[in-house]
Amino acid sequence: MQTYTKSFPSAEPTKLLRRLIGVGGATVRGVTSGTNAKITITETATGVLCTIKAPSIEVARAIVEKLKAIAAAEPVVGAYTPSSTERALIGMLIGKGGAFLRNLGSKHNVKIFYHEDTGQFSVEGILAANVDAAVDALRLADVRACAKLTATVTMISLDD
Repeated sequence: MQTYTKSFPSAEPTKLLRRLIGVGGATVRGVTSGTNAKITITETATGVLCTIKAPSIEVARAIVEKLKAIAAAEPVVGAYTPSSTERALIGMLIGKGGAFLRNLGSKHNVKIFYHEDTGQFSVEGILAANVDAAVDALRLADVRACAKLTATVTMISLDD
Protein backbone atom coordinates (compact mmCIF):
# COMPACT_ATOMS: atom_id res chain seq x y z
CA MET A 1 0.00 0.00 0.00
CA GLN A 2 1.19 3.46 -0.86
CA THR A 3 0.07 6.74 0.65
CA TYR A 4 -1.29 9.63 -1.41
CA THR A 5 -2.65 12.98 -0.25
CA LYS A 6 -5.14 15.39 -1.74
CA SER A 7 -6.18 18.73 -0.26
CA PHE A 8 -9.56 20.34 -0.83
CA PRO A 9 -9.56 24.09 -0.10
CA SER A 10 -12.75 25.39 1.46
CA ALA A 11 -14.04 28.50 3.17
CA GLU A 12 -16.12 26.19 5.38
CA PRO A 13 -13.90 23.18 6.11
CA THR A 14 -16.22 21.67 8.73
CA LYS A 15 -19.11 21.44 6.27
CA LEU A 16 -16.86 19.94 3.62
CA LEU A 17 -15.45 17.45 6.13
CA ARG A 18 -18.98 16.32 7.06
CA ARG A 19 -19.95 16.01 3.40
CA LEU A 20 -16.89 13.91 2.54
CA ILE A 21 -17.29 11.60 5.53
CA GLY A 22 -21.07 11.27 5.32
CA VAL A 23 -23.49 10.14 7.98
CA GLY A 24 -21.70 7.56 10.10
CA GLY A 25 -18.90 7.37 7.52
CA ALA A 26 -21.23 6.12 4.76
CA THR A 27 -19.75 8.33 2.04
CA VAL A 28 -16.18 7.27 2.76
CA ARG A 29 -17.22 3.61 2.86
CA GLY A 30 -19.01 4.02 -0.48
CA VAL A 31 -15.98 5.64 -2.11
CA THR A 32 -13.56 2.97 -0.90
CA SER A 33 -15.87 -0.02 -1.32
CA GLY A 34 -14.12 -2.83 -3.16
CA THR A 35 -10.82 -0.95 -3.50
CA ASN A 36 -8.96 -2.22 -0.41
CA ALA A 37 -8.07 1.44 0.23
CA LYS A 38 -8.30 3.47 3.44
CA ILE A 39 -8.97 7.20 3.73
CA THR A 40 -8.14 9.53 6.59
CA ILE A 41 -9.80 12.93 6.36
CA THR A 42 -8.50 15.84 8.43
CA GLU A 43 -9.83 19.36 8.77
CA THR A 44 -7.24 22.09 8.27
CA ALA A 45 -7.44 25.87 8.63
CA THR A 46 -7.88 26.27 4.87
CA GLY A 47 -9.89 23.18 3.95
CA VAL A 48 -9.70 19.41 4.21
CA LEU A 49 -6.75 17.05 3.71
CA CYS A 50 -7.44 13.50 2.54
CA THR A 51 -4.77 10.86 3.07
CA ILE A 52 -5.40 7.80 0.93
CA LYS A 53 -3.67 4.46 1.46
CA ALA A 54 -4.28 2.56 -1.75
CA PRO A 55 -2.79 -0.46 -3.49
CA SER A 56 -2.00 1.58 -6.63
CA ILE A 57 -1.93 5.09 -8.04
CA GLU A 58 -4.87 4.21 -10.33
CA VAL A 59 -7.06 3.31 -7.33
CA ALA A 60 -5.98 6.50 -5.53
CA ARG A 61 -6.80 8.62 -8.60
CA ALA A 62 -10.24 7.04 -8.93
CA ILE A 63 -10.95 7.77 -5.27
CA VAL A 64 -9.74 11.37 -5.64
CA GLU A 65 -12.09 11.87 -8.62
CA LYS A 66 -15.03 10.59 -6.57
CA LEU A 67 -14.06 12.85 -3.66
CA LYS A 68 -13.76 15.85 -6.02
CA ALA A 69 -17.29 15.21 -7.31
CA ILE A 70 -18.64 14.99 -3.76
CA ALA A 71 -16.76 18.13 -2.66
CA ALA A 72 -18.05 20.12 -5.66
CA ALA A 73 -21.65 18.92 -5.38
CA GLU A 74 -24.26 21.11 -3.75
CA PRO A 75 -26.28 19.27 -1.14
CA VAL A 76 -29.70 18.05 -2.22
CA VAL A 77 -32.45 19.19 0.14
CA GLY A 78 -35.89 17.66 0.45
CA ALA A 79 -38.76 18.48 2.77
CA TYR A 80 -41.59 16.53 4.33
CA THR A 81 -44.62 17.97 6.06
CA PRO A 82 -46.19 15.44 8.43
CA SER A 83 -49.94 14.83 8.39
CA SER A 84 -50.24 16.55 11.77
CA THR A 85 -48.11 18.60 14.14
CA GLU A 86 -49.68 16.79 17.09
CA ARG A 87 -47.03 16.30 19.74
CA ALA A 88 -47.51 12.52 20.01
CA LEU A 89 -47.10 12.04 16.26
CA ILE A 90 -44.01 14.23 15.99
CA GLY A 91 -42.56 12.44 19.02
CA MET A 92 -43.02 9.08 17.29
CA LEU A 93 -41.42 10.37 14.09
CA ILE A 94 -38.41 11.82 15.91
CA GLY A 95 -38.05 8.87 18.26
CA LYS A 96 -36.66 8.74 21.77
CA GLY A 97 -33.67 11.07 21.90
CA GLY A 98 -33.86 11.44 18.11
CA ALA A 99 -33.13 7.73 17.59
CA PHE A 100 -35.58 7.21 14.72
CA LEU A 101 -34.27 10.18 12.73
CA ARG A 102 -30.65 9.20 13.43
CA ASN A 103 -31.24 5.62 12.24
CA LEU A 104 -33.15 6.77 9.17
CA GLY A 105 -30.40 9.27 8.35
CA SER A 106 -27.69 6.62 8.71
CA LYS A 107 -29.61 4.16 6.55
CA HIS A 108 -29.98 6.66 3.68
CA ASN A 109 -26.78 8.69 4.23
CA VAL A 110 -28.71 11.91 4.85
CA LYS A 111 -29.22 14.39 7.67
CA ILE A 112 -32.77 14.92 8.90
CA PHE A 113 -33.95 17.88 10.96
CA TYR A 114 -37.34 18.78 12.40
CA HIS A 115 -38.19 22.47 12.29
CA GLU A 116 -40.75 23.13 15.00
CA ASP A 117 -41.45 26.67 13.75
CA THR A 118 -42.61 25.43 10.31
CA GLY A 119 -43.73 21.93 11.33
CA GLN A 120 -41.57 20.41 8.58
CA PHE A 121 -38.75 17.91 8.35
CA SER A 122 -35.82 18.82 6.11
CA VAL A 123 -33.68 16.08 4.59
CA GLU A 124 -30.20 16.90 3.28
CA GLY A 125 -27.85 14.60 1.40
CA ILE A 126 -25.46 14.31 -1.51
CA LEU A 127 -27.59 12.10 -3.76
CA ALA A 128 -31.16 12.94 -4.74
CA ALA A 129 -32.06 9.23 -4.64
CA ASN A 130 -31.01 9.03 -0.97
CA VAL A 131 -32.97 12.16 -0.07
CA ASP A 132 -36.06 10.88 -1.89
CA ALA A 133 -35.80 7.47 -0.19
CA ALA A 134 -35.54 9.12 3.23
CA VAL A 135 -38.56 11.36 2.53
CA ASP A 136 -40.52 8.26 1.42
CA ALA A 137 -39.49 6.46 4.62
CA LEU A 138 -40.65 9.46 6.68
CA ARG A 139 -43.98 9.42 4.83
CA LEU A 140 -44.42 5.70 5.57
CA ALA A 141 -43.49 6.21 9.23
CA ASP A 142 -46.06 9.03 9.40
CA VAL A 143 -48.81 6.75 8.07
CA ARG A 144 -47.85 3.98 10.51
CA ALA A 145 -47.65 6.37 13.46
CA CYS A 146 -51.07 7.84 12.62
CA ALA A 147 -52.56 4.34 12.44
CA LYS A 148 -51.00 3.47 15.78
CA LEU A 149 -52.29 6.66 17.40
CA THR A 150 -55.78 6.16 15.94
CA ALA A 151 -55.89 2.57 17.18
CA THR A 152 -55.14 3.68 20.75
CA VAL A 153 -57.98 6.22 20.91
CA THR A 154 -60.88 4.85 22.95
CA MET A 155 -64.38 6.19 22.46
CA ILE A 156 -66.45 6.74 25.60
CA SER A 157 -70.15 7.36 25.22
CA LEU A 158 -71.73 9.85 27.59
CA ASP A 159 -75.26 8.81 26.55
CA ASP A 160 -75.48 5.85 28.97
